[in-house]
Amino acid sequence: MATPTGTRMARQTDSRLATPLAAALATALAMAAPSAGAFDWGADVGVGIIHSTNVDRTPDVDAATVGQVEMNGAMRHNTRTLLVDADLHAEFRKYSESGAESDFLPELRLDALWVPLPGRFSWMVRDNLGQVAQNAQNGLRPVDRENANVFTTGPNFMLPIGDRNRVALSAQYTDVYYSETNLSSKRYVGRFALERETAGGAIIALNGVANRTEFKELGGGYDLQGAYLSYSGAGRRTVIMAEAGAEALHDAGETNNGLYLSIAADRRISSRSTLQLQVLERYADAAEIFSLDQALEPELGNVNDLQRTSAPLRQRQVDLRWNMDAQRLSLSINAGYIAEKAQSDDGRDRRVTEAGINAEWRMSARNSVFGALLGQSQRYSDGTGEESDDFSILVGANYRLRADLELRGQVEHFTHGSTIFDYDETRIALQLVWIPRALERGGPSYYERQRNRSIGRGARSTGQAPQRRPAT
Repeated sequence: MATPTGTRMARQTDSRLATPLAAALATALAMAAPSAGAFDWGADVGVGIIHSTNVDRTPDVDAATVGQVEMNGAMRHNTRTLLVDADLHAEFRKYSESGAESDFLPELRLDALWVPLPGRFSWMVRDNLGQVAQNAQNGLRPVDRENANVFTTGPNFMLPIGDRNRVALSAQYTDVYYSETNLSSKRYVGRFALERETAGGAIIALNGVANRTEFKELGGGYDLQGAYLSYSGAGRRTVIMAEAGAEALHDAGETNNGLYLSIAADRRISSRSTLQLQVLERYADAAEIFSLDQALEPELGNVNDLQRTSAPLRQRQVDLRWNMDAQRLSLSINAGYIAEKAQSDDGRDRRVTEAGINAEWRMSARNSVFGALLGQSQRYSDGTGEESDDFSILVGANYRLRADLELRGQVEHFTHGSTIFDYDETRIALQLVWIPRALERGGPSYYERQRNRSIGRGARSTGQAPQRRPAT
């Protein structure tokens, strides 16, 4: 049972949002039909009830009971000519309050790569659909929550030069859609790389990339160019992808230069545990940050904390995770740090530090207990002096009624303290879940998703980000 988070948006899904979602799903399902041995899927459907002592998480306490219908799905397909990695989450909520509008919250994380000519040509499709809010921790209905969709597609060409060298050319088109703010945009990306494969199978490359972003409603846009060296390789226990170089942002007649650094690594500590590291230093707009956050999530079902601005932020991020999956115990510990520096007047400089632990103990084949602790602090250095600290604790249990039917319950307590106001909330949830086919636990790691996105690699994905003047 995903921790309930949500949105105030009560209208039906916009057709512009549904179109890329339907297209991406149709593409993935159509491509995934062959090769029985390489295809796997899972799904579950749950019906439940949630009681919150402070549904909007504000000082003006407002208790509410929420009816919930939830669906989760996953699909994995991996052959020489086709790779599909898809996770789907959809949730409908009905609130007990008089006049309160219902919520429908769809989420999709899709990466698909079609390789009709291995080593020569491939075509990628990627879609990230979900909900975003400036303060995503603000309960079931964050006041500024909205749907966001980032859809990217394009070809990759590989031109071999001898046995170990090749030239890689990529072109991508990205469509970014926000349901409420005026930040919808389109992006054109081109990339050139000179790659060399080492004797050990690692890839070393010299890369150049150029991005052009144009806002659909606001008008204007900006350009981002970069050049960097990259390395990707896998050993017996460690897989790593590293990129380092420089990039230049051209926006509204100004040019800003900066370091570009990206490191994604997995280290298998033992047969049951892994250590994962993600390090970033870059210019990143709102849609690119959203796509990364969703890729890092072990499972869908949460609103993404996102600062939506009209220009890329200067972003520094470190994320460290340790995962263990033993016969009875599953344990995950993570710590992260994010620093964002605004490049325009509508953004804010902030630092976010967080740490968390998730655990599940399987007492028998029928039942298990689980718990989670999460702490987060935000500090703004834009002259407002705003600070906030959040802490949540969650405990719950699962009981298998029969092979395909499970009862799940959980209790969560959340506290928020800030320089503006304080509040807390206790949330109790009970859910009956039908499981026609068990979901794959965990799914691909972030590194594996990055590696899959990089086969015949296209340029780094991006999108955008209220109020922006047309560039002059």
